[in-house]
Amino acid sequence: MSMTQKSQSFKADRPEIAIKIGNKEVLFGEITGPAQESSFGKNQWDLFRLVRFGKAFLDSGNKFAPLLRIIYTNGTFMRLQEKARRMYLLVEVGHFAIPTNLMEVGALQISLPTLIAVKGDIDRLLNSEEIMEIR
Repeated sequence: MSMTQKSQSFKADRPEIAIKIGNKEVLFGEITGPAQESSFGKNQWDLFRLVRFGKAFLDSGNKFAPLLRIIYTNGTFMRLQEKARRMYLLVEVGHFAIPTNLMEVGALQISLPTLIAVKGDIDRLLNSEEIMEIR
């Protein structure tokens, strides 16, 4: 939950993807389906929400926030980090494809480096034992 939401007594909204391992959330994501894949406004709003969830994760004491943005069959893995006091950097780590039929499953090989990076970030968070709960 953002500081603004707390100060105005708003109920926290939730990301469309929240991966939990144990009791700890370790990754957040937003999804756009095929009907809105070309909607610039919706996709920018999702990116804004995603960064807001990542910032709340950082405000809880975590070193970085792994983030997924999926627009129909195209995924992007990003990492949000605080680089200097109150200055944040959103890094695009890589892209991956989501197969929609059996013929496209082979294309997952191209996405493998990005998917390995996602797993690596989750492992880093779990092994550091520094994952803080989001309030």
